[in-house]
Amino acid sequence: ISAFAWNRPHVLNQEELHDLARSLLPEKDLSRELVMKVLMRWFMAQGMAPLFRSSREEVILDMALGLRDIPKLSQGAIDSLRKPISKYPW
Repeated sequence: ISAFAWNRPHVLNQEELHDLARSLLPEKDLSRELVMKVLMRWFMAQGMAPLFRSSREEVILDMALGLRDIPKLSQGAIDSLRKPISKYPW
């Protein structure tokens, strides 16, 4: 089992992730919450489960229900985040 902090600024501020969010939902404002949901959808499309730091059930349910607004990802969309990330601090 592997785990990492996926909802950190250096992950959520990647240009490729923002590009994907804009392409999926061009009518929405690019917010931290929207980017998190797109990233969660990306994880789930690959069979991974995003974990939450919150223990408050209402926060987890709100984020999970919000995934309904994010379209399913095509293989091209999934692959767009698999390539090396532009400015990730390896």
